[in-house]
This record gives sequence, structure tokens and C-alpha cells, in this order.
Amino acid sequence: MCAWVLSKELNQPTPREVRSHWIFKFTLVFLNITFLGLALLVLLLTYDGAHKMEILKNRGVITEGVLVGTSVEHGKPPRIYYYADYRFKPQGHTESAAYINEVREPISSDIYQRLRRNGQTVPVIYDPLNFARASLNFEDRVRTSDPFAYMRSVLEVVLPMIFLLHATIMAFLLLPYKKEKNLIKWGVAVSAMIIDEKEYYVGRVGRQMAVTYQFMDAGGKTITGVRKNLPRKNDRREDFNKFLAKAIDNPTVLYDPQNSENNMLYPPNFVVCSNGAEKG
Repeated sequence: MCAWVLSKELNQPTPREVRSHWIFKFTLVFLNITFLGLALLVLLLTYDGAHKMEILKNRGVITEGVLVGTSVEHGKPPRIYYYADYRFKPQGHTESAAYINEVREPISSDIYQRLRRNGQTVPVIYDPLNFARASLNFEDRVRTSDPFAYMRSVLEVVLPMIFLLHATIMAFLLLPYKKEKNLIKWGVAVSAMIIDEKEYYVGRVGRQMAVTYQFMDAGGKTITGVRKNLPRKNDRREDFNKFLAKAIDNPTVLYDPQNSENNMLYPPNFVVCSNGAEKG
């Protein structure tokens, strides 16, 4: 076995120069944009529906239509979506056809149960300035209910769930990032010994490798640690092979001088240790 050599970038006084890996930066930007876009999309979609109902409540005209058909679409369990197709003739129109405007509308399961047959007469309310803006109107619900009630429920339930998921994913990334950054900056670098290697399967990612390592801290205590999510041996990707070689061919551990149990096998995933000339 070759003698252990301290990597050039680690051979500098603390605090060492540390910068975020470009992939980590890209991941953070991508996640932030994705979740912000998702929240805005939910807001826009719910506002569009609430605005439609507000217009119908304020200036809608009541008429009768005829049911053309119903349909059911199955999403991910237990989601089921119901739709109704109906036609109606706006008041004041003199066309010979009994019904000239056709609308497809998402409906609740309760309303779906009330639509028993095609040709059934159904109550409709429509916008006289835009005939495509219409809704079924059983029990005059459009004019007697709050058009923004559903939107408020989204603001109170769905948006917090989106933000909670975003915060959880960010914490999952930022906590190990902070650990890596602190250990690169202030950690004591020592040689380590790889005592076990295991490959394991991670869903769509494929096969990865975990290694168990040992090192001795400044107080003479032997510490054992595990590094997961390493590329497997003989990976076809050259960069992955270089990353793995750096981890197991010349194993180096960085540990917290105040607590050697807080340690990591070099190199890190989220940050890059650079020389002073590479500061960025």
C-alpha cells in the first residue's frame, strides 16, 4: 500500500478556502424556482376559479341547459375527477338550435351523483359578456356561496404543505452542506483505513457503494465511520471513478478538533476545498 499523502488543497492553514460545488448551487436554484413556481401556479389556478365564481355571482344570468354527458378520470389513488358536459342557450339569442353553447366543467362527486342521464335538464348560470364562463347552479349555490372559500382553503392547507416540503428538502441538503463546509474549513486532516466496502442498490440511481473507515484522533482514540453514496467501482463515468479513487486509494478523514465523532471521509459532496489562489 502506498504511503498516505495529504492532498495539496488540504495542506493549508485553517480556515481553509471553501466554495460551494456548482452542482450544489444549481440544485438549490432549481429547487427554489420549482417550488416558487408550483406555489404561484396553485395560486393562479385557484384564483382563476374564484374570480370566475365572483363574476358569475355578481352579474351571472340564470338559465336552463341540457346534460350532454359525464366522465370520470382516475388520478393517483385515491384521486378521482368528475366532469360534466352540458349545453345552454344564452337569453336573447334567436338561433333555431335549442342549445348553442357547450361547456365542460369539473364537478364534485355529489353533483355527479345527481346527473343521472344525458338529456337531463340542468340549472346553469353564465356570464353575459363571456358565454364560455358558465357553471352548473344547483340550489343557486353560485349566488349564495363565497366564491373565495376554496381559495382560502388552499392558502390555509395546500400552500403550507408546499412550503413544508420545500423546507424539508432544503434542510436535507443544507445540514450536510454546513457540516462539510465547517469540516473543510476547520477540520483536522488525518490518514484513515478502509475496513469494509459494500455495494447497494438505490432505486433509479442504480448501484452505489458504502465504505466503513477508521482513523485515530489526536487523543489516540480510534473512531469508526461510514461514508455512503459513493460511486461503485468500475463506473463507466471517468469523473465518478476519480472521485471514488480519491476517497479510497488515499483515504483522508477530516474531523472536528472539538469532537472527533463529527467527521467525514474526504472528498465532500457539496463543497470544494480550493487553494487560496482559487478563492471563489
